Amino acid sequence: RGSTTRRAKPRHAADRQKTASPSDIVLMHISSVLADVSVKGDTSRMATRTSAATEVQVASKLFNGFADRTRLAILVELAGGECRVTDLVRTLEGSQGNISGHLGCLKECGLVLDRPEGRQVFYRIACPEVYDVLRSAEALLAVTGQAIELCPNFETKS
Repeated sequence: RGSTTRRAKPRHAADRQKTASPSDIVLMHISSVLADVSVKGDTSRMATRTSAATEVQVASKLFNGFADRTRLAILVELAGGECRVTDLVRTLEGSQGNISGHLGCLKECGLVLDRPEGRQVFYRIACPEVYDVLRSAEALLAVTGQAIELCPNFETKS
């Protein structure tokens, strides 16, 4: 086979280089900006970043996942443990099609995972960071909840 040499694949995960995905890059940027803000109390850098518009757009998509009342209710229910669609339909008093559609959206965005078991499918929160967002929202609402509830800019549908 001549003198061609093949490079062996790294055997350990630590030996492989990981390529950052766009969402990883956004999260790193948000983390660095928030770290700067918490250390310096200066928010001026947020508006001066060259790729801030793109990063904010991706972050906005993330928060859209949490913004819909049904999706948020599903995430809150799943924070208590795995559920089937039928469990969520009963608990949230929604239709099977509506709940399934929202679960599909959450799964596609990487916020929820599914686990088939026979003819049933169980859904769960995909990663610990989703719990962190839910806990942070709860803490923020404890401080600003009344103002948010009274704010006419964020009216919700009944």
